[in-house]
Amino acid sequence: MTDANHDEVIYVAAENGMIHSLERLDETQRNDILLGLKLGSTLNVAQFAQAENVPGSLEGAKVMAGNRRAFNLKFLEVLFDVAGAAANVDARGAKAMIEPVYRSYKIVHPILLDVVENRGSHRQNYDKLLAAHGEKLKQQGFRPLSVDNPSERALLRLMIMGRSTSNKKQADLFDAAFKRLSDSQRQTLVDGLNVDGTDDGEAILPYYMPAIISEALKNTSDEPEGKIEALASLMRLLGRVYNGSKPKKGQAGTIKEVNLRHVTKVIHGEAFKSDPRTLDQLYTK
Repeated sequence: MTDANHDEVIYVAAENGMIHSLERLDETQRNDILLGLKLGSTLNVAQFAQAENVPGSLEGAKVMAGNRRAFNLKFLEVLFDVAGAAANVDARGAKAMIEPVYRSYKIVHPILLDVVENRGSHRQNYDKLLAAHGEKLKQQGFRPLSVDNPSERALLRLMIMGRSTSNKKQADLFDAAFKRLSDSQRQTLVDGLNVDGTDDGEAILPYYMPAIISEALKNTSDEPEGKIEALASLMRLLGRVYNGSKPKKGQAGTIKEVNLRHVTKVIHGEAFKSDPRTLDQLYTK
């Protein structure tokens, strides 16, 4: 199980009676915990909150069908997990649970309940997340973005991955970077960001992309031009990761996770800080 996440490992251990503390709970409580572990092994809620995963990923939430109590318990665990994400830096409080993060998870909860209770398709429910963030941007004066427009939908996903929907100034940087791409680069990105992984072929899940965007913005010039160039470089990189992936209706849906964690080594380097186009050397054919 070298590729398993920690919830999957714990779930298998619990199923095999290796977690003795579960024996102290009654059957209902124990089943709630096991369902939460099973959900965690099939759906990463944080990835959904950041639009990092794809609509097909929501299938994992259906393990909670008919058990809202277990779902709410799991969601509470997710909130605690997110709140403690920066504990290695400062363990005196929930440093990571700032207002925009809380609001993003407040959006996620009812959407996942719709998935659990089989209301709407995975694409419809995923787009509720995108539309809610689009509305936040609109309230700040950003132009309306429609989930029915593939290009605007792709831009919304990028902005959410970049944690920029609560900051119009930063959203404007994403918009400028997106427009800076060549037509072919932009189309490749739009195609890849619009594959669901349900009935339209292979969808790529760019694991660690939100963290990469965050780190890249920290390690670039404070001038808008430097940040726009860094974002455009990241978008070109993501387009190469998608590698021609596009919606192919009628094909069996699959999801392929591409781990991009190693890109952080380049992001943190002085070469990237002085010239973000350094990234153009990665994922080339």
